[in-house]
Parts: sequence; C-alpha cells; structure tokens
Amino acid sequence: MSNLTKNSTLDSNNKIKWEHVIFQSDLTQYVQTPDLKELSLTNKLLRSKLNSLMFSKIQLIHTHLIQHPNYFELEKFYLHKSSKNIESKGSFKTDVIDKYLKELSIELKGIQKYCKELKFENFFRGAYYIIPQILVSDWAFDSLSNLSKLSIFECYLNAKDFAIILNKLNKLTCLEIFRLNLIKSHAENFDIENSIKLPQNLNSLSVYGITLSLTSIPSDSQYDFVFSYGIKIRSEPIYPLTQPSVNLKKLELYFPIDNTGYVENYLSNNQQLEELIISWSDFTSNVIHTLAGSNKLKSLHIYLSNDDKNHLTNDDIALPLLYSLTKLKLTLIYDINFNPAYTLINMCKSIKYLTIESKIYNVEFIKNLLEKLPNLIELSLKVEILESNEVDLAIYSSVTRLKLNVGVEYKVHYKLPSIPSKLEIVRIFGNFEAEENYEFIKAGCSNGWKIKLLGNNILCNKISDISN
Repeated sequence: MSNLTKNSTLDSNNKIKWEHVIFQSDLTQYVQTPDLKELSLTNKLLRSKLNSLMFSKIQLIHTHLIQHPNYFELEKFYLHKSSKNIESKGSFKTDVIDKYLKELSIELKGIQKYCKELKFENFFRGAYYIIPQILVSDWAFDSLSNLSKLSIFECYLNAKDFAIILNKLNKLTCLEIFRLNLIKSHAENFDIENSIKLPQNLNSLSVYGITLSLTSIPSDSQYDFVFSYGIKIRSEPIYPLTQPSVNLKKLELYFPIDNTGYVENYLSNNQQLEELIISWSDFTSNVIHTLAGSNKLKSLHIYLSNDDKNHLTNDDIALPLLYSLTKLKLTLIYDINFNPAYTLINMCKSIKYLTIESKIYNVEFIKNLLEKLPNLIELSLKVEILESNEVDLAIYSSVTRLKLNVGVEYKVHYKLPSIPSKLEIVRIFGNFEAEENYEFIKAGCSNGWKIKLLGNNILCNKISDISN
C-alpha cells in the first residue's frame, strides 16, 4: 500500500504547480492575511530599493545606440545623399527618427524614475533629437524631475532645448558639460545670455567648452542638420551661465578662455564659491584679487602648462595671499619650468593639503615647495618618471601623511625616514613590483614602523610607542 502511494505521488509530480503549493499550502499555514499584505509590501519595498540601486546612474553612449537597427544617425541614411534628397522624403522624420525615439522612450520609461544621475556621451548630432526626447517631453520630465546630476559630453543641442532642460530640472545639483555645441538658426530671435539660466539648487558646475553654431536651416526643419554635413555653419565659442547662483560651491573651467573677463565676472557674481578648478592662463591677477576679496575659497586646482599665456611671476609682490585656502592641487602638464608652481605656493602658504601630479619626480622642486609650506599636513604626489630607482622619503619629514603614486614598471628602493620624524603615515600606490618593494622597505626600516602589503599598495604606519 505504501509503495503504491509513493509511486502515485511520483507520477503526479509533473502536474503539481509547485508555486501554488509553496504560497497556498505552506505559507498560508503560518501567516494570516495581514501578514501576507506585510510580506507583499516588504517585497515591493525591496524591489524598489534594488531598482534604485541599479538604475540610480544611467549612462547613454553613442556606441550603444548605433547597435539598434533603427538608429537614425547611420551612414546608410546620409551617405551619398544631399540635404535635398532628404528634404524630398517628407515622412523621413516621422518614419525613422520619431519611430526610433519612441522605441527608446519605451525602453527607458520603466527605469527613469529611479535615475538620479544621467549622462549622454558622444551622441554628436544625434543628440539634437535624443536629449530633448528624454529630458523635455512630458512623460520624461515626470519621471526625471528628481534628477540631481546631468552630464553632456560631445553633443549637439538646440539652444532653446538646452534652456528648457535647465529650467525644468530645478532639482539639479551637479551639471557637467564637455564640448556642447548649441545650434541656433539665423532666423531665430533667441537671446542665449538671458535665456539660459542655471538651476537654483546647483552647487557644482563643470564646463569644458560651449560652442554656438549659427545655421541657415529653418528652425522647423532642422532635422536635416543631422544628416547633411555640408550645411554651412558658423561656429564660435561662447561663455554663458555667468549669472549669480547662490548655492554654487564648485566651479570647474577646464579650458583656456580667450575672453579674459569671463572668469573674473563669474567669480564676482558668485563669491560664495569654495572650490575652483581652472587653467593657469585664466588665473590672472584680477581673478586672484577677486578670490582674496571674497575669502571663501577652500580648494583650488590649477592645470599648469608652459603653453599657457600668463604673465604672473614669482616676483609679483602685489599679489594678495589666499588665506582661506586649505587645499591646493597642481597638475603639471609640462615639467620644464616650475616657476608657476612657486608663484602659486607663495600665495597659498596656509594650505594643509597639497596634491601634485607631475611627469617627472624632481627632488629639488619638492624640497623647495615643502620649505614654503610650514602648515602642510598631507602631501599627495603622482609621478610617471623617476630620476633613479632610489627614493629617500626623509625629505617628507615635515608632513604628517604622504601618498605616493609612482607609475614606473621596475623595482624602487624606498627608504623610510628614521625616528623621530613628523611623518606618521606613508601610502605607496600602484606599484608594478609591489612585493619586491615591500620586502626592501621592511628589511631596511627601523623598528619604529609597521609595514603592510595590501594588494599592489604598501602601507607604512609609524608606531607611536616603540616599547609596545
């Protein structure tokens, strides 16, 4: 009898809906209806949190979209075709462009409400339609109203659409622009300076170049612009977004600006800035006096280059000191002349944190900098070339923490300073020969240091009490 029951059960296994057994048989034996509702709500909450984690940052890249069979900025659509050929196809925008954008919208609609950071990268002319469809259309705005960060890299965009986007995204706190080309028709009466305004909640702005292109294409048929690369366009750099923005704390201008009054005007309108990133050529005497007058700047990052035209000198005694500054970062693009770095250091003697990115490790240059910075606590140094394979860290005895990133592919003999020394922590990053370098440091150091090998990084901590 028992065997018959067992066999009958096995034969009926394929007919059992196990998901019903689990929920209706097992689960309902132990929980009541209120408990089931609570479990359902918990499950919904977990799914929402998972989606928020997965889709909080969305990056849309041109190379991804061109894999789509209906993507409209493909060679097959504009190769060997003049603008007249495309104009003759009155339904081209409806049948091709709008169709593709509708499909893209459907794919994004379910996840956009979780998105906090959105990036468009290398869309070029295709961005003229894609970005407004995602950011300006009604369905998109409803789900992206909480967007906090927007990045636009290498894109073309209608100037009016750009103004609408910034106006709608009023919760935006971070905006990154890298080579944005704004398109405007000669026939359009649109004042860019007064119409394009930053969101009031913005606290971080990075601009890597904005160009205005004036075209003769009528504003109602500008989709031709996407396909006809022979259309006459007059382009010139512009410098918008200079209006006061009370919440702006960080400004990054990563390109030399021909309009010398732009940076000064920007800083005058936003004296609450705490962090500034600009090129050496834009760090003029007027800019320095403006920063000194506000006395709010805490962090400064300068891109140095011998090609930059800047007439500041180390002997310019009229330059004021930047007393509020505590962090300074110098990116030395070329290492032929260190005088600009000395000029900067003479204005920033109260800094506590210094970062230097240099191609060559120059001991004399570092010694001279450290002598000028008695309050320095931490030095971060990134170099690509060493003058020798021996690095004596005793020259850093005046700082408390040292972060060293050396990009060489051979063994380096690091020598820790002897005790007593002010230096307490040394971190050596990205070593190709980390294990060999670690063994050398460990063998040559005194008992006053505790040394660890963490992957390819070496951590050295000074032991405060050697007797322990």
